[in-house]
Amino acid sequence: MLLLGREEEASAWFARAGDVSDQVGDRAGRVFATYGRAVLAQRLGDYGRALSLFEEALGGLERLGIGLGSGLAVAGVGQCEEALGNMAAARAAYQRALALGQGAGEVGLTAAALEGLARGLLADSDPVGAAELLGRARWLRDTYHRPATEAESAAVDAAAATARAALDEQVFAAASRAGAAVGLRGAG
Repeated sequence: MLLLGREEEASAWFARAGDVSDQVGDRAGRVFATYGRAVLAQRLGDYGRALSLFEEALGGLERLGIGLGSGLAVAGVGQCEEALGNMAAARAAYQRALALGQGAGEVGLTAAALEGLARGLLADSDPVGAAELLGRARWLRDTYHRPATEAESAAVDAAAATARAALDEQVFAAASRAGAAVGLRGAG
C-alpha cells in the first residue's frame, strides 16, 4: 500500500500487523510493523516521529540479528537526522549504515549511505569529496542494478547540482570518475 501511495491504508495495515503480532507473541512482526510505520512517517515528512520509530525498530532488528534490516533502519535514522538539521548525527548514522551495507554485501544500502555522506561533505564545504562519493554510489547502483528510489534520486540530483555549482564541470566529472574507480572496495 505504501509503495502505491496509499498512506492511510498502509498505516492501518502496519497497526494491524503489530496488533496481531502482539496477540500471537511474534516480536519480529511488531518490529517490522514499527519499521513500516517509521517509513510511513518519513514519507509524510514527520521526521521527529520517524526518527523515534526507526530507533525503536533498530533496537528490535538488532535483537533479532537482522543485519540488513538494521542497516536500513540506521539509514532511516540518518535521513531523519539530516532532515532535522542534525548533520553530525546524520553522518554518524550514514557511516554505520555504510559499514553494515559493506559487511552484508548490500550494494543498495552502501550506495544510499555514500549518498548521505556526500550530502554531509557538502554541508562541510567539500564538494570534491562529495562528487567522489556520488560517483562511487552511482557506479555501484549502475553496476549492480540497484536503482535509487524517487526520493533518493531527488536528493542525489540536488547534491550533484550543489557540487557542480561549487566546481567547474571538469573538476566535478574528474572527482566523480575517481569515486567510481574506487568501486566496491573502498571504505567510504
